[in-house]
Amino acid sequence: MTLLLRTTDPIVRRRAERVAAQFGLPIDGEGEPAGLLVELELDGAVAAVSAIRAEHPELTIVGFVSTSDPELWREGERAGADEVTTRGRADRALAKHLDDRLSGRRRARR
Repeated sequence: MTLLLRTTDPIVRRRAERVAAQFGLPIDGEGEPAGLLVELELDGAVAAVSAIRAEHPELTIVGFVSTSDPELWREGERAGADEVTTRGRADRALAKHLDDRLSGRRRARR
């Protein structure tokens, strides 16, 4: 399993790398993805969330925004993100959702 990162933000990347290490996941490695952290302001990011959700229905997807953009936030949710959050909380949201998925709690709630 691997953690996919789609961000240009070095601070978010560093924090996400710590989360990946906590779960023993390589970043953008080979194999089945366990999660995706995506910067929704990037070109094509919302469409990518939708496409990845369709391909991997159980994948943990956390989108984040750096600016206050309620419409982009809603687009990320509609595209299939498990959670959309702010840049500063992205790593914590990712850790929470990965923990739920990898422990089996997410499947139990569904």
